[in-house]
Amino acid sequence: MSAPQSLDTQLLSDGSPNAFCWTLPPCDEELAGWKQRSFQLMLPTGFSAYSLICLERTPGRVRVSARHTKANGIEVRMHAKYRPGCSSATYQRKIVTSTRVGGSHYAAMIIVPKHEPNCLYFDVEVVFPSLHVVRSFECVMPSFSFTLEETLKSVFFENIDVHTAMPITVKALRARTALLTTKIGLIEGFFNVTNSLELISSCGSINAVIEVKNDLAASVTMFTEIGNIGSTINIDSAAHHLVKLTANVKLGNVHVNLNESNTTHVALIAETLCGDIAVSWPAVCGGNFSVRTSVEQPDVIFPPKSVVSSRPCSRKPDRRAGAFGDGRADIRLLGKRGKAVLTFV
Repeated sequence: MSAPQSLDTQLLSDGSPNAFCWTLPPCDEELAGWKQRSFQLMLPTGFSAYSLICLERTPGRVRVSARHTKANGIEVRMHAKYRPGCSSATYQRKIVTSTRVGGSHYAAMIIVPKHEPNCLYFDVEVVFPSLHVVRSFECVMPSFSFTLEETLKSVFFENIDVHTAMPITVKALRARTALLTTKIGLIEGFFNVTNSLELISSCGSINAVIEVKNDLAASVTMFTEIGNIGSTINIDSAAHHLVKLTANVKLGNVHVNLNESNTTHVALIAETLCGDIAVSWPAVCGGNFSVRTSVEQPDVIFPPKSVVSSRPCSRKPDRRAGAFGDGRADIRLLGKRGKAVLTFV
């Protein structure tokens, strides 16, 4: 027997109330499977900030996408699935609350009774209109996986913050500043930023293809306590401002590939306490380098028939340092227990 499904739609406009609340109906004990109810909310695009919050440990997933639409609004769909075996009192409380915070901030909160959080599963879809500029989007969902769909390449985020404990998948993201954090899970995807990007995982690897198009100083930070970092980076600096790159791992390997850069004003710090470091760097983006490790002798590989700068290049058992080319790059690799290799290509 298929589970019944209902759809509630609300439109938030200047003449409407500031808050809407939805309540799941009492569940039917005779159904053996999950039931589902869907909620839909259309938001005007005039808000400067949007927040999606669920602080309870209720499992679910969030998908953010974009599409061409005649409707001038942002669509939020929440598909709430719930078990018949849980007490009906659970579903007589407010489950989804949407509120206007101040004059320009909108927040949607999923509120789940703490006694039976595992009886609910939320599938959340956020659809932005194509060619839209979003000033601020925040998602705080500790137990939700998070996906940015490829269609989002037509949307630009001035600021986006994602905080979860589950995997984060980014198929496309264009933003000025972006912060994505997870406690347990992989962060992977394609990132296009103009100012700053932070990818932080407490226990999980980071696999990222990053494009930096900056007209001011920019920074990219990748950090994980347990896991590997693998990244390919392209830099297109309009005015050759400084771009800072940081890759830090406590237990794991670091692999950074600076694929191409139109500026030599790039600084990289790659560090791991227990693991290997491998960095590939374009020869045309030369500068100072320092490679250190406490286990094996580090290595710096130059292109065939290349000429190393006349500045001294030191070779010690645990360190290689010197300069290559006449650029302004500053490359620092620090490994504690593992190999460290810098390759100019």
